[in-house]
Amino acid sequence: MVVRVERQELELAVEASQNGASAVLAADDARSASWLRLHSHLSTHTARPIVQPIRNVVFVDPASQHLLALAKKVAQADVTALLVGPTGSGKEVMARVLHEASARARGPFVALNCAAMPENLIEDMLFGHEKGAFTGAHREQKGLFEQAQGGTLFLDEIGEMPMHLQSKLLRVLQERQLTRLGGQSVIQLNVRIVAATNKDLKQAIAEREFREDLYYRIATFRMRLQPLRERPGDIIPLAMQSLMQQAAHPWRLHPQAQQMLLQYPWPGNVRELENVMRRAWFVHRPPHHTSTPDV
Repeated sequence: MVVRVERQELELAVEASQNGASAVLAADDARSASWLRLHSHLSTHTARPIVQPIRNVVFVDPASQHLLALAKKVAQADVTALLVGPTGSGKEVMARVLHEASARARGPFVALNCAAMPENLIEDMLFGHEKGAFTGAHREQKGLFEQAQGGTLFLDEIGEMPMHLQSKLLRVLQERQLTRLGGQSVIQLNVRIVAATNKDLKQAIAEREFREDLYYRIATFRMRLQPLRERPGDIIPLAMQSLMQQAAHPWRLHPQAQQMLLQYPWPGNVRELENVMRRAWFVHRPPHHTSTPDV
């Protein structure tokens, strides 16, 4: 974990280190060289976990740090959580943080995008089926609920789930058990649900597109992810992280490029930033280089 403190007082740095930080950066230090040194440090040292090991993610902006602190608290409560935010803002990353900071970290993390699957396929994928349940069901198939036993099931874009499946999902969440399609046996569940949406679910409830009882079942803890333009402190670190993931050699961000990144509104959020950095790396990479190139 990396902690970026607001002030550079020695006692704050010491406190951050005692709380598990492997490195500390000043709040006004956006230099790419600093992040390169930090990346080198993290590559050769194993950070001390605070509660549970958490994946290498960027939470530098004060708003993001506040959200991370809240997520670590929510992770310890074994209840459903609803992540709300625009497309590409990092909802699945936050869902994985909730999983990896929880007591279920050693269990599976299973994800389903409810907007990317046909209606009949979503039901089969979630609840599974028995052999012979329908034409083509030549063997039994465990659904995602069963595959996530002991871990976390992430339901992305839950606002796109058809109404009749919302009813079935609500029943499963209430009773913590299910029956496969075409089956008779009741299967007990030990799964945590994390849902996400980019829609206004309360408006969807008013328009009878989403069940109100399901909303209150999944929104025990509601966490809002801000668009990238509202957390500018994350932009340069995320850009550097994306470059480091692409290249085997260190790269630098030219100050003019940094300024352009900070001025752009990023309608596609983190996903758009990652795509921009991938394209920049592909366009500017030399065939062979020994020095640190600039983007």
